[in-house]
Amino acid sequence: MWSIVAAFPALAADDEPATEAPGFWDRDTLTGDWGGARTDLVDDGVALGLRSISEVFGTVSGGIRRGVAAENQFLLTTDLDGAKLGGPEGLTAHLGAISVVGRGAGFNNVGNALDVSNVELPGRNQRYTRLWTLWAQQTGFDGALSVRAGQLSVDDEFLVSPTAANLLNSTFGWPALGFANLPAGQPNDQNLTLGPGYPLGAPGVRLAVAPSENVTWLTAVFSHQPASVDRTGIQFRVSGDAMVISELQYLVNQAKDATGLPLMVKLGGWYDTARFDDLHLNANGQSLALFGGTPQRHAGEQAAYLVADQTV
Repeated sequence: MWSIVAAFPALAADDEPATEAPGFWDRDTLTGDWGGARTDLVDDGVALGLRSISEVFGTVSGGIRRGVAAENQFLLTTDLDGAKLGGPEGLTAHLGAISVVGRGAGFNNVGNALDVSNVELPGRNQRYTRLWTLWAQQTGFDGALSVRAGQLSVDDEFLVSPTAANLLNSTFGWPALGFANLPAGQPNDQNLTLGPGYPLGAPGVRLAVAPSENVTWLTAVFSHQPASVDRTGIQFRVSGDAMVISELQYLVNQAKDATGLPLMVKLGGWYDTARFDDLHLNANGQSLALFGGTPQRHAGEQAAYLVADQTV
């Protein structure tokens, strides 16, 4: 049984009662308002965030080995409001950095193509600390047009379902259609080559046009990630190849105070100009799994997708 005892000074007759701070289970953030400092920072245009996820998985049968795998992810974010900082109206900036330590269950124990957890990274022992995203965005015409440029992550806005992202397996984040099939999407134990999605960002530019409250058209161009990606995320490499992705979104009742049920429909596609290895066939048209050999090479890759998310 827990007991909490608190003492408060008596109020004078002309004193206003102090506003009671939300309790631990009711406040929006774990560490509270820092005595008002967090609210002051937000009012001045600076929002700071730090999230930690710790996971422990046990493989009791099947897979490539049995045992326990544990990992931890830290995500540090900083968001700036240009207008509040004395800059132009509609200018914002964002920084996101991640640190993952531990052993992922998918890579080490299960051996599946779709990682058990959506925070897991390839590698027998994960020790990755890197910049993920760093971009500036200018919005105008009452939100009808925005341009974002910098180091972007495609799964911040494209393809991902907001409700599926609450689920654990990695396919509910940046799904296998992206990270396994893109020319840069063939991970190994030495390099992270998953395309411009978690945990990698890539230099790029994104244009968003919102002709109405419910309809948005997004198009982005990302620099194609090379075969060897720096572990720090601060080299901002731009290669001769590119990934172009475009998506039409139809969103209804997305605001927190909406009275109707949320609906989201995303229709999109991409094209990547780079050459890539076939994941199934060798140069002789035979199965790589059965006969080995050199994978077939292909020039360019394209995909189309449809995502529908209806709350019932």
